[in-house]
Amino acid sequence: MQQWPPTGEFRVAEITEPAWRHDFEKKQAFGLFLKQGLKPFEAALKIFMNDNGAALWASQNWPNDEVVKNAVVKEEKNLKILDKEQLADKVLAFADEKDNSGRFYINESPERLKALELYAKICGYITNQPSVTVPITNDNRRMEIVLVSGPDKYQETKAVKQIEETKVETLDLPVKLVN
Repeated sequence: MQQWPPTGEFRVAEITEPAWRHDFEKKQAFGLFLKQGLKPFEAALKIFMNDNGAALWASQNWPNDEVVKNAVVKEEKNLKILDKEQLADKVLAFADEKDNSGRFYINESPERLKALELYAKICGYITNQPSVTVPITNDNRRMEIVLVSGPDKYQETKAVKQIEETKVETLDLPVKLVN
């Protein structure tokens, strides 16, 4: 039976880094993938195929490496001025953009409505000025009293007399009642 702790010398094994961490060609390829517009993790996955651990490490550490920085020369974007229709198309595309499941990226309805309102303003469907101006002014400093007479009683009695005076012609027809 051995004694614990052992009385001999302890030696710690050296930890060596994988060779790919300093591979110049892989770093250059990573830089070129970044130049194409891929995200760092996507670029690392293209290089390390099935090794997700290595891809994760490279995506975190290689973007700051000098070899990668030299390979990635960011081109300056030429900003062009959009005309009214192009801007409206971009805003509408932004408002209607959906993910793979069919849901809008802008889930919050107020933001989506603001984007659609901006589209409507650009196209001229909504204006900030009121379209109809009504020149009505109310003046409440004046009071006007108008006396209204009631119904004329002479007119009513005249109408009743006319009805009474009209003679109705009646015919005497024999009528037989049957049960």
